Amino acid sequence: CDDYDEARKEFFFDRSPSAFRVILNFLAAGKLRLLREMCILSLHDELSYWGVEMAYMERCCKRKMYTRIEEVHEKERREEERRQRSAMQRVPVEETRYRKLMNWLRDMVENPQSGLPGKIFACLSVIMVVVTVVSLCISTMPDLREEEDRGECSSKCYHMFIIETVCVAWFSLEFLLRFIQARSKLDFLRGPLNIIDAMAILPYYVSFIVTDEDPAFEHERPGGGKGYLDKLGLV
Repeated sequence: CDDYDEARKEFFFDRSPSAFRVILNFLAAGKLRLLREMCILSLHDELSYWGVEMAYMERCCKRKMYTRIEEVHEKERREEERRQRSAMQRVPVEETRYRKLMNWLRDMVENPQSGLPGKIFACLSVIMVVVTVVSLCISTMPDLREEEDRGECSSKCYHMFIIETVCVAWFSLEFLLRFIQARSKLDFLRGPLNIIDAMAILPYYVSFIVTDEDPAFEHERPGGGKGYLDKLGLV
């Protein structure tokens, strides 16, 4: 209660009188109905305060109350969205541009349906995967394997090396863009698919280090002497 009169031994509740009449009538007659002049939201608060379930209310009145409550909640949601938009408009221009750039990059990399850049990026990714698979199959042909074993390089194997280099460069760029747009860099590096992508790309670069440091590979074809690492990276 809100107050207590010791002289009269009366409890005082600072609540809506009109709403209490509805509740008192419910306790006396067993019918819970809305009054035309009553605020629905006020009655809803009073019912919650006095512990009266809305299930006791007449169906038509209950439907009217639920409709009004939903309208109020929808209005509050829109007001909250408006406040959030206003707060975002007060963000510094530099931060806003950065967020827009990250959102644009995230849509392009992860959502092909976001627009033309996303569709082009997805198509290029698929094309590079197909080219890589075809290149891997061609590199297992006997004549190319023999050239690799002899350390020789014909125009065919040189072109294959160029194609492999372009594909690896694309996959490296794709991995870098996905890393940049990731909200959590640590979670990105922990992702199983991202770990597999890194393991597929790194052997190609490791092979260059091995070639530069080991003189035994100086006279082999471009990318040669490291065929195992190349194939491992492609797989």
